[in-house]
Amino acid sequence: MHTQQETLVETPPASPPLNLRGHRFAPLTYEAMSADQPPPELAADEALVYAFASELLAQRRVSDATYTALVARFAERGAVDLMGTMSYYALVSMALNVDQYPLPDGALPVFTEVCVSLV
Repeated sequence: MHTQQETLVETPPASPPLNLRGHRFAPLTYEAMSADQPPPELAADEALVYAFASELLAQRRVSDATYTALVARFAERGAVDLMGTMSYYALVSMALNVDQYPLPDGALPVFTEVCVSLV
């Protein structure tokens, strides 16, 4: 167990940070995801993020194996960053959907409607 002092001076993990800013997916990736299928030909890092995110969204939890694999690659900070990014996206999406914020003129929805049970 760490004391607060130890936690504050702990060195950052050696694993690379999880940074999805500016990442662009191939058109086939969008097509697969909009059909609720795994994207084709993902890089190893992308496959880890996809597995974690899709499992968390579908099951509302992740298996130990999925979490361990993500942390092994991106460290615990990366896992927390991914969960934070997913949570923020969900918050913004819900706010826009409740407000019925329109798409720009001529834009088509990228993904189909998804109904998630709260049971």
